[in-house]
Amino acid sequence: MQDRDLLQLNNILDELEEVVEAADSLPLTDKVLVNPDYVLGLVTKLKDMMPAEIEKAERIIEKKKEILAEAEGKAEKRIEEKVAEAQVIKKAENKAREIVNEARRVASEIRTGVDAYGDEVLAKVEGKLEEKLNEVRRSRAELKEKKNLNQTS
Repeated sequence: MQDRDLLQLNNILDELEEVVEAADSLPLTDKVLVNPDYVLGLVTKLKDMMPAEIEKAERIIEKKKEILAEAEGKAEKRIEEKVAEAQVIKKAENKAREIVNEARRVASEIRTGVDAYGDEVLAKVEGKLEEKLNEVRRSRAELKEKKNLNQTS
């Protein structure tokens, strides 16, 4: 309501109040005598002013409801986005955990394989070394025998 409309509304209400206060009262009662046409004319003016203001207030209330609904919709959408984001993050964390666990398992298998291969290679080297050591011992024994034969002859 504009200031002009408020002033006009207040003036009508003041005038209505003055009419009632200035009215002649009936003796021994709280009742007063007023000109019904004049009072009804003031009430009609009030009624004529009110629908426009009521409509304006209703439009304001409707706009407020629209703004609130829009804000709620945006808030819900944002919440849904955050929930979806959290789900993506959780899936990514689970996938990362799976990858790390798989990498650990593979690393463990590789270590086990490397250890077994290393042991196998070392066993072969040990076998070859034993063969060579036995050859060296035989050769030394033969040399000793020859030396002993040469000394006795």
